[in-house]
Amino acid sequence: MDFRSRFRIHWNEHNRLPGTVWPASALAVGLLAPLALLIRTTGFPPYCTPVHVALLDPVIHAVASWALLARFSHVHQLDSWHLGLDRARLDTASRGSLALLAIGITAVLPVMCDSRWVKLAPDLFAPAAALLDAARYAPGETTRWLAVLFVITRGGAVAAAEAIAVSGLLYATLRRRRKILPAALCCALASACLHARLTECGIDPCLWPAAQSFAAQAALGLGCALGYERWRTLWFAVLLKVGFEVSRAAPGLIAALTS
Repeated sequence: MDFRSRFRIHWNEHNRLPGTVWPASALAVGLLAPLALLIRTTGFPPYCTPVHVALLDPVIHAVASWALLARFSHVHQLDSWHLGLDRARLDTASRGSLALLAIGITAVLPVMCDSRWVKLAPDLFAPAAALLDAARYAPGETTRWLAVLFVITRGGAVAAAEAIAVSGLLYATLRRRRKILPAALCCALASACLHARLTECGIDPCLWPAAQSFAAQAALGLGCALGYERWRTLWFAVLLKVGFEVSRAAPGLIAALTS
């Protein structure tokens, strides 16, 4: 079986996907995301210490992400199967790949729990740095609870919503008009740009850390798109994104939970 035969997606009524990604009404809901920046600027209530502010950011992004997806699904009358999220319909190859991916993520996590990774790739492990700061300057029960909430919202909410939006909605739309590689590369670029910090830190001194993060996010986005193309399930992308986010946070999560 050649490459083009293996990486093919069949567009039909049993696997239909929308022809447009951002309807005006859904885009308006998506604009709620920048509220996280506004709240960080104006500050939280006095009882919230500064090191906890960064841990609450994902909660706001999660609300905006899921509101956007809910609005999108309502507009296009999409159920979970049309987004590729029905586990009962996954074929054998897809289930096997997901199982191997889950085992791989589980095997990687213990290695990534070493806090020395934060210094080696600071931008890539920015979530861990936020947790380390909270554990260092505000140890205690509040930090432990917020650390758990932080990881759940980053991985289980924000990462999953991003996988659905980029791999399921954007990629599916591009594939109606483009070939596999151009569509997948566009999604990889979109995934990387969502996390790019080049404009925040300028050229010096953090161009290299920002480039590390950009490359990792692009590779992840490309893998998610090609995985969806191959098996027509978003569970591959969702699991990959969740595992990636938990791995990034792992070095700081251990410190926060033991603070």
